[in-house]
Amino acid sequence: MKTDLPNIHNAIKNVVLNGNRVSLQTLNYQLEEKLQQLSKRAHCRSTEIKQAELSQRETKIRKREEEVKVRERMIEDSKNARTWLKVFPLVKYKDFTLAPWPCNEENPGKHLQLLKEFDSWNSDIMLCTSPKSGTHWLHEIIYMLSRQTTEYCPQSLFTTHMDMMGDFDSLESQSEPRILHTHLPFSFLPTKHVENGRKIVFVNRNPKDRHVSLYNFLLGKMGVPEDYSWNDYFDEMVLHDTLYKGWFNYTKEFLEAVDKNPTNIIHLLYEDILKNPTKELTRLAEFLEIPKIENLVAGVVDKCSFNKLKENKVMPFRVKGKPSSLFRKGKIGDWKNWFTVTQNEQFDAIYRNEMKNVNISFSYE
Repeated sequence: MKTDLPNIHNAIKNVVLNGNRVSLQTLNYQLEEKLQQLSKRAHCRSTEIKQAELSQRETKIRKREEEVKVRERMIEDSKNARTWLKVFPLVKYKDFTLAPWPCNEENPGKHLQLLKEFDSWNSDIMLCTSPKSGTHWLHEIIYMLSRQTTEYCPQSLFTTHMDMMGDFDSLESQSEPRILHTHLPFSFLPTKHVENGRKIVFVNRNPKDRHVSLYNFLLGKMGVPEDYSWNDYFDEMVLHDTLYKGWFNYTKEFLEAVDKNPTNIIHLLYEDILKNPTKELTRLAEFLEIPKIENLVAGVVDKCSFNKLKENKVMPFRVKGKPSSLFRKGKIGDWKNWFTVTQNEQFDAIYRNEMKNVNISFSYE
């Protein structure tokens, strides 16, 4: 900022050199006047900066409010519809399939490239799950642990579910730490997130219960045939599993990544969390570098028990005109009520072939 102080100093020097008789009082007055002008300019500049910052905040708030209104309209619209977003049939892309979100139906290659190039923040936590492996459950747990609270997350996971986002602009207004989510395999994750060693939470589930849960999730949703049977699902989605490159590929990719990056990827099993939540949530809290975790973990274990979540968390769409919980049974071994003896034998044969020499074991009961 330019000032007139040098000119005043020169004037004082000239007074002394030329012997002019100018009162010191006059010079002091001029100096004081210039200082006041400078102060006013600085104040105006500070006000402009504050107004610009406030404007940016207000823009983000308005954007967030608009997103909330959109989602509220979706929920309201769903009262007279089966859902606000179809989930079937799947979108074919190269040698695998994707959920039929608009971004995948329009240009799946572009969307996958945007995800790969996404520039995450240092504080971001990437939650990685195959479908129906405890995604919303872990989202609530991570939210509470990372914010050291036992209040439920006020936002839906869908606000940070990157698989269904046409772009990621809305993530800029999310508060830290952001919990970003994807069902895609490790090779599709944002390059910078992986290379910079940022946090990744990988959650897996025994594949038999996972398939039963996914089948029940699909029932009644838009695009799913009314008479879609378990046998139909088994033939299409179990024997020919191509969703997000298939569960076997997904699991093997992530297990290899965990071996190579043990410090920034934690591997959790759905069944272990059910059986010993305190132990597993303590592991997760330590991985997330959360301080003073003992009382916090106890509170989160209680609030995130399956029954309490089932009561408090509802899907942002409806099934056959009724509200639908995000959580169905949350038990181990329900697959026995669905798999026939023949189907079980078929799946076990596939599993043995796909997972030979892979070091992992699941609880099935």
